Parts: sequence; structure tokens; C-alpha cells
Amino acid sequence: MRNRPRSLGEVLAELLQQHGLVDRVKEFDAVNCWAEVVGERIAGHSTAKEVRDGRLIVEVSSSGWRNELFYLKTEIVEKINARLGKKIIHDILFV
Repeated sequence: MRNRPRSLGEVLAELLQQHGLVDRVKEFDAVNCWAEVVGERIAGHSTAKEVRDGRLIVEVSSSGWRNELFYLKTEIVEKINARLGKKIIHDILFV
């Protein structure tokens, strides 16, 4: 009996799951959704660069912005994880 044809998306999702890459793709999504999650004002002074061991690395334009964002960290982590649909980000490092 023949299997039904599968979409490319289904095959890709299965391959990512088999190779343990689902979370890595979500990490990439966390970097890409930074501006959307934090809004235009904050995004104008900060850029998400990468994720290392569950920590989002964000470059900021000044120490003043670094301090401001430090106080918003918990809220931002929650928003990013909600957007991703999974707890991927555990912390943010502002540099």
C-alpha cells in the first residue's frame, strides 16, 4: 500500500525533529522576532545578535539603554517565548 504524498513542510518538520534541530530553528526565530516583540522604539537602540545556551545576546546603543532594558528583561523573555510557543530563551545578555 502506498503512503499518501506529504508536503515539503511535513518532511522538513520531521527531519528537524529527527536531528534535534527544532530548538535551534526556534533560537534563530528569537533573534529575528526581536524588533517585533520589543517595538520600534527599543529596536531602534538594540539588535538581537544570537542565542547561546538559551541566552539571547542583544547589542545596545548605550549603557543607558542597557540599564533600561535590564529592568524589562523578564517581560521581554516571556514575550519572546510566547511568540515562539516554547520556552527557548532563559535569559538576555545586553552588551
